[in-house]
Amino acid sequence: MPDNSAHFGNYEGHGTPYVGEDNAADWPDSQDAYWPKVMDWTESVYEEAVRDYESVDEYKAVARQIDYIRGKQWPAGRPRYKSKPVNNKVDRYFEELVGLLTDIRPITSVKVSRGNENSQALTRQAEIYNNCIRSLWYNSRVEVSLTFAIMYALLSTAYLKVEWNPRLRNGMGDFEIVPLGVQNVLPIKSQSTDIQTAECVVCQDVKPLSFFRERYPLRGTLVRPDEHYSRQGAAIMTPRSLSPQLFNGLPPQLQRIVGSPQQGTASQFPMALYREFWFRDNTRNASDAPVMMGDQTKNWGYVVEPGAPLYPRGRLIVKGGRTVLYDGPNPWWHGQYPLSRLRLKPVPWQSAGMSTVASWLPMQDIINNVGAGILDMIKKALNPVLMAPNNALSPESWKQFDPAAPGGKLGYSPLAREKPGFANPPALPPFVLQYMQKIDRDWAEQSGMAIISQMVSKKQVPGGDTFDQVRNAQNTPIRLKGRWIELVLEDLGRLILPSIPQMYSAGRRIMMFGLSGATSEDFELDSGSMIPTDWSGQGFRPEDYMRQFEFSVQPNSLLKINGGDNIAALAALRKNGDLDRKTMIEALNRDMNLGLDPEVIQENLIHEAKAMAAAGIQPPAHKGGHK
Repeated sequence: MPDNSAHFGNYEGHGTPYVGEDNAADWPDSQDAYWPKVMDWTESVYEEAVRDYESVDEYKAVARQIDYIRGKQWPAGRPRYKSKPVNNKVDRYFEELVGLLTDIRPITSVKVSRGNENSQALTRQAEIYNNCIRSLWYNSRVEVSLTFAIMYALLSTAYLKVEWNPRLRNGMGDFEIVPLGVQNVLPIKSQSTDIQTAECVVCQDVKPLSFFRERYPLRGTLVRPDEHYSRQGAAIMTPRSLSPQLFNGLPPQLQRIVGSPQQGTASQFPMALYREFWFRDNTRNASDAPVMMGDQTKNWGYVVEPGAPLYPRGRLIVKGGRTVLYDGPNPWWHGQYPLSRLRLKPVPWQSAGMSTVASWLPMQDIINNVGAGILDMIKKALNPVLMAPNNALSPESWKQFDPAAPGGKLGYSPLAREKPGFANPPALPPFVLQYMQKIDRDWAEQSGMAIISQMVSKKQVPGGDTFDQVRNAQNTPIRLKGRWIELVLEDLGRLILPSIPQMYSAGRRIMMFGLSGATSEDFELDSGSMIPTDWSGQGFRPEDYMRQFEFSVQPNSLLKINGGDNIAALAALRKNGDLDRKTMIEALNRDMNLGLDPEVIQENLIHEAKAMAAAGIQPPAHKGGHK
């Protein structure tokens, strides 16, 4: 862990620390030596993060994979007379794989940690946390964010960021799960297992100037537009020293370096680069007096005693362009980077995930090239080449003769050694089609469609349940990817869980769930928080309180292909009379989130049976003695 006090200096009591715009009156003026240190350090960190990003081969290949998904699969310098057909199987199988991985029903739970299971107060609070997480999943479109993250992860690596968006819920604000690609998150010195091990994480995006002024009313007005993002119609032109074919074959990064920028018109919505620097800072309070950190009107402000770390939860610096907008402690109680990293094909030797799509591109090239060759042969067969001695036809006859015109006539000189004739088109070797069929089988095996094609070819086509069972048995890579998604959801839950009591007040929870959303702790000293104001006679820290709860995702519960076995087992037990109705419905609610009420179902069945008896209708028989 780096000691960043060497960059900024220890705090020695010269006024309130530079903790953000909430204390902007205490910030140093523009001539203070603190600002050059912050500017130099952040820009140096950013340059290091960009160098690390550009050194990863998987990240360099992302743009090419996106082009293939979009159907841009032929080089720009290909001659016009050459065919350029695209049978875009990359897009087809990409969409199919995303569909399989997003057919999800996660079973999450917040439980009281071991040793506190008998606490009724904590058990009640755990149920409130469960309700809040379910509400967040359905009302904040978390599944949409997860879908976009899965798309990014199929190319290499994706990130899910937990943010508080004040615009959501009609201005009340709510949590937002933002999907980010590899170009938006730049970790530094991150191990391959967990992004929380990184020394620093830089999050970047391009934002309009209105964003900075709305989020940071004081310093946001100092952000200047970036010409690179604030020009419309700007393009990179081919330099005079290079041919267009050679320039178009260069990577986009190199084109921007050697190309000639074209001046575009100014956009009506100027933009600037927004960057967040999340890092650990070991700076300590070197003064002899307590120091207030953060905004004391917010529940994330705290007091640091002499000699104690100023940033026990980490530090955050926010910049708009080259303007520092915020410099202070990590506002989240959990003290972690608010990010979860998703890799569907992780490897132990690097932090970047390997691409699932990359192995498809060579097969796509084969299909395109074979298709182009066949199409060119068809063109030659339909438009054969006319061959004749030089003295057989006059120049005017060569120009006027159209071999495609029906009934066309051609006169030639009797002095010619041979009469004009059409060249025989080349024959297509039989192994070409055989090789195409092999490539199709390879595609089908990678997509999971091969087993279904084999079953359809049989005389007796099985039912849909058999289809699903056989396909699930063949899709062990899909199950593995589902497990990685479960781990990411667990990381997200552990970030959101401690943030619920931080951001959801008692009034907010009562509005969401009625009186069942409030606890007695909400009314202690009018705190409006679920965290007890007194614990064993001492102040209760949020970090200590949140350790009383555990968040988990039930293993193998995420993907639909993993849940079919449980449902089939429940149905078999119920059919044989080895399982009562209430237990089965509770299990279905747990596995499928159906929201069924066993008591209401039992009451409705009784009323239905009475109505059928009154009408003289025989009720259906039930096996196993259950009615």
